[in-house]
Amino acid sequence: MVDISRRHALGWLGLLGGGLLVDGCTPAKLALNWYAAEFADNPERTSVVLSAFTDAILPGADARVVDLTRPLYDTRFPLHPHVEYLAADLCARSRRHFHGTEFQYLSRQDRDQVIADGLSSDRTTRRLYSGAILLTQIVYYAGVYDDNAGCEAIEWEGRFRPRPIDELTYPDPSSFLAGELGRRGSHA
Repeated sequence: MVDISRRHALGWLGLLGGGLLVDGCTPAKLALNWYAAEFADNPERTSVVLSAFTDAILPGADARVVDLTRPLYDTRFPLHPHVEYLAADLCARSRRHFHGTEFQYLSRQDRDQVIADGLSSDRTTRRLYSGAILLTQIVYYAGVYDDNAGCEAIEWEGRFRPRPIDELTYPDPSSFLAGELGRRGSHA
């Protein structure tokens, strides 16, 4: 067992507290799940806010066809423990900048401003926002959850499907072959 002096322990606590001040209180809020209780107790509200978020970062995506928020909740990706915090932060920034208006009720242009504010915030918040944006866009555009569907936005048809031979070859493939051999054995 290690015997730590009071002075040494206070020094470490001071260093830890100083680290929180340098990077803001976002890491502590994330680690301790300090966000509005309305999001912790109301998953439907979180879902509505995150739907508005994905609508802003995936212009032209049809939410009726695929659940755009699915990658944010997917337990295979590291963002899922922080979705309530993301929704609470989006709403807090929205209320602060747009006179108490919730994020989901803003126009797309105003939502873009709120997201840009989050991307220009402290380091941890930037990582959270940029991670959510990148993850959602990659999953959507790559068609991660539906191989057959593909993605019309990037003109990807989806997984390979057998094609008729006339779509895979040229009309006269023999025109690309070398000519006959001459008397000396070279192509004419």
